[in-house]
Amino acid sequence: MLCAGCSSSIDDDSSNASGSGGASDASGGAMTGTGGAMVATGGNGPESGGAGATSTGGAGVGGGGAGSGGTSSGGTSSGGTSSGGTGSGGDGAGGTETGGAGTGGSATSDTSAGCGTTPGITSDQYNNGQPISIMAGGMQRRYILSVPENYDNTHPYRLVVSYHQLDGNDIQNYNWQFYGLRPLAGDTTIFVAPNGQKNGSPCSAMSDGDGGCGWPNTGDQDVALADAVVAEMKENFCIDTNRVFATGWSFGGAMSYQTACARPLGSDGGYIRGVAVYSGSSFIAAGPCPPQEQVAYFAHHGTNDGVLGYDGGVSMAQDFANVNGCSWSTPERANGNHVCTDISGCDEGYPVRFCSHVGDHTPFPDGGDSNNTWGPEEAWNFLSQF
Repeated sequence: MLCAGCSSSIDDDSSNASGSGGASDASGGAMTGTGGAMVATGGNGPESGGAGATSTGGAGVGGGGAGSGGTSSGGTSSGGTSSGGTGSGGDGAGGTETGGAGTGGSATSDTSAGCGTTPGITSDQYNNGQPISIMAGGMQRRYILSVPENYDNTHPYRLVVSYHQLDGNDIQNYNWQFYGLRPLAGDTTIFVAPNGQKNGSPCSAMSDGDGGCGWPNTGDQDVALADAVVAEMKENFCIDTNRVFATGWSFGGAMSYQTACARPLGSDGGYIRGVAVYSGSSFIAAGPCPPQEQVAYFAHHGTNDGVLGYDGGVSMAQDFANVNGCSWSTPERANGNHVCTDISGCDEGYPVRFCSHVGDHTPFPDGGDSNNTWGPEEAWNFLSQF
């Protein structure tokens, strides 16, 4: 299910797409799709500004899932420290790693208002793939929630906000287990998958995927959704407000990048501690990037990506390396097995790690699904160091 045929020019991901504007028809199945998407050239997103190019199909991807996150506020509890690299270069595929070791830095645990209280979101509303409604940016939006089975309201949990790709949706992201992160997280993390918009309206399909659904972030409407979801998680659950993350593939990677720029932890109203971006672009979602404040940054990108170019993925990592105090040098480019590079010299607690692989546009490098890839493990090793 690797997107080996994605040789188009826009941001897709799970369904056939043609024409400008990047709209496409999602196909069913929890883990399959038929590729294609669009990428805007010079504009802020498929629904605005730049011109879209025609896409010509390509295989979609399946399996796996990533998490989505939130934040919290309130009392404090002791926090651990972490340091060092984010793990070895990969699995049996024979990846390597180069460069300086990434550092997680020290971090205390600040807890949200939901700690010690009974959630207003009842247990029949989560862990079942059913959307939860929420008002954000003047629209009725939705998200899907995953909470550890043994949830303890006295224990502060990580929160991961997971953005789907163009032509995907919250249901598909849940089925993909938040890009494969949920099984790796065990009982440590709450995941939330917001649902995108298209043509100025919230996406509403109840299928696995939704043609044209994405993250244009017009008027910061999609950042407003993230704000509302994170606030709702903080109010209802015990969240470690210093450990809120975002992740996403393709259009979802672009939205993760924009959320990191808009809401870095420590800024006024900020909450993002780190992000994991897969095959992203800096041009297809509107927002305040390039970044002005520090956020820990992980990315992987295929050298043969025919949808969102490899060099663009490298430049996004460089953007955060610049503000994270790193000594930038171009990450090693894969020429066979994947290779991960820790950018050297980054300020403590704000590492930048970039993994290069020989492949096309996919959230699950090499294997094409979450059970046969090194991608989720690399991302989780990076995020879980904090």
